[in-house]
Amino acid sequence: MRKILRGEKSLKKCFYLILCTVLLTSCTKIRTEEDARLLTTVTEDIDDTKLEKNLEIDANNLVTEGNGISLTLEEALEDYDYMWEVLENNYAYFGVANRLYGVSPEEIKKKYRDYILYFYESGADLIAYNRTLRACLSEFKGTAHLGFIDHDYWDVYKYALELDKEVLEDTSGLQFFIDPLIDEKTVLAYEYITGKSREEIVTNPENILSSNQHNLEFRLIDNDIAYMRINSFQHRYIANDHEKIMDFYHSIQDCKYLIIDITGNQGGSSFYWGNSIVSPNFNEKIEYDTVSFLKDGKENREYVEAAGFQIEPISAFDIESLENFNMEDYETLDSVARYKKIYQPINDKKLFEGEIYLLIDEKVYSSAEAFTLFCKETGFATIVGRNSRGCSSRVSPLPTSLPNSGLVFRYTNLYRINKDGSSNVEFGTTPDYICDEGETPLNTCLRIIRGK
Repeated sequence: MRKILRGEKSLKKCFYLILCTVLLTSCTKIRTEEDARLLTTVTEDIDDTKLEKNLEIDANNLVTEGNGISLTLEEALEDYDYMWEVLENNYAYFGVANRLYGVSPEEIKKKYRDYILYFYESGADLIAYNRTLRACLSEFKGTAHLGFIDHDYWDVYKYALELDKEVLEDTSGLQFFIDPLIDEKTVLAYEYITGKSREEIVTNPENILSSNQHNLEFRLIDNDIAYMRINSFQHRYIANDHEKIMDFYHSIQDCKYLIIDITGNQGGSSFYWGNSIVSPNFNEKIEYDTVSFLKDGKENREYVEAAGFQIEPISAFDIESLENFNMEDYETLDSVARYKKIYQPINDKKLFEGEIYLLIDEKVYSSAEAFTLFCKETGFATIVGRNSRGCSSRVSPLPTSLPNSGLVFRYTNLYRINKDGSSNVEFGTTPDYICDEGETPLNTCLRIIRGK
C-alpha cells in the first residue's frame, strides 16, 4: 500500500459549489517544452552519476523529509508496468512516433524500468517518481497527446471536461474522462505535488483566472473581405466569444469573402467551432461521417462503445482503396470505429452568405485540426496556408490513473486518417492552396481572392 506521510486532507462538499462559480482555463496541453528540459537530466544511461545527483537536487528542492508520499519499489514497478500494458493494448501511434522521431518503445520501456529498479530500490518519493514517468513518455514528444497531465493543470483539465458535459448534447462517454481525475489517490497525489489543497488550486487566480483578452480579432481588409482571427478554441472562451462572433457575422453582410485565421491555434473544444462557426453558416443539417481505427484494448473498447461509435472488424474495411495507409500501422490495429456527427443550422439562413477561407499553419493541432479536417472533407471552407500539425479526433485524449500513485497519463485512442489513408497525426492536413516560400497564409489568401 502507498505510504502516506502527510495527513490526508478532507474533500469538502462545498468545493463543488466553489468550483461552479470560478472561471477556469482549460489548459489541457501537456507542457512538452518543460518535459523536454527534463530529458537532459532523466534520459541518460542509468549508470551516469550526474543523473542521480540531479534527481536528488530536484526532489530535495520540493520535498521536506518526513512530510511526503512515497511508493515502495514494488508499487512503483506495478504502476510502470500497468502504464505500458495500457499503452501497448490501446495506443496506436508508436509507429508514427518512430517514423517522426526515431524513438523505440521497447528501448524506452526497458531504460526507464531499469532506472526505477536502480534508483528506487528503497522506495520512491511521489514527486521524483512523477518526474521520471513524465520524462519517460516525453521521449515520444507528445505524439497524439501522449504524456502525463501536468500537475499544474490537473484540476483545470477536469473542469474543462465538466464544461463539455454542460454544453454538449451528446455526453455519452464523458465519465470515462472525468472518473480518473477524481479518483481519491489522484486527488491526494496532485495535492501533494502542487503543495496545495484542491480548494487552493481551484480558487487561486494565479493558477486559473489568467485570461487572454485578445482571443478574437475582427477587421475589414477592404469592402469585400472580412477577417476574423481566433487564437484558441479553449473552453473558457466559448460563451463570451460566441456572441461577439455572431455580432461580427451580422456586421459583414455586404462582404463577399470571410477569412478565418486559426494559424497557431492548438485547439481546445470542438464545440467552440461547431457552435460558433459551422452551425451559423449553413442552411441545412450536415451529416459528417468520420472513420477511425483502434486497438481493441479494454480501455478503448469500453469508451468507444459508450460514446456511440459503430465498431466493426478491420478486415471488413476496404483498406486497398486507401493507397497511403501505412501497412505497418495497419497490422497493429484491430477495429474500425465509425461515427456520424449531425450539425444543425441555428438560423433559417446563413449568417454569412459569402465564401469562407480558412488559414492554417504547422501549429494547428487537436480540435483546431478537427475543424481543419472538417472543412477539408465537407468543403465548408477553402483552406490556405501550410500543412497542419494534425491529431484530429472526435474525442478528447483518454486519461488513465495509475493504481498506486494516482498519477494520470493520457493519449489519443483513435487512429484518424486523411482521405488518402495517411495518418492525420503524422502528416496533418494539406491545404487546398499552399503558401509560396516567404509568403504568409494571409498574403497567399488575399492573392487568391484578388486574382479571381
